[in-house]
Amino acid sequence: LARYHQQSYGAAITDFSAVLTRSPDHASARYHRGKAYLLAGDREEALSDFEQVRAHSTTFDQGIETALEQHN
Repeated sequence: LARYHQQSYGAAITDFSAVLTRSPDHASARYHRGKAYLLAGDREEALSDFEQVRAHSTTFDQGIETALEQHN
């Protein structure tokens, strides 16, 4: 999360992807990677991550909606 908060979105995506390689069902890593993709301008990848998060958890639904509204 440090690189995400530093707005180093490419590096954050790499970090979250490494977590997901080890733990593919890690909803928080996938959610934050989706947000990083969105902030980096890759809406398609963000939507893919968000869809996968929603398929396994409702915890991040509000955050996903807010992120999509802010970057529409």
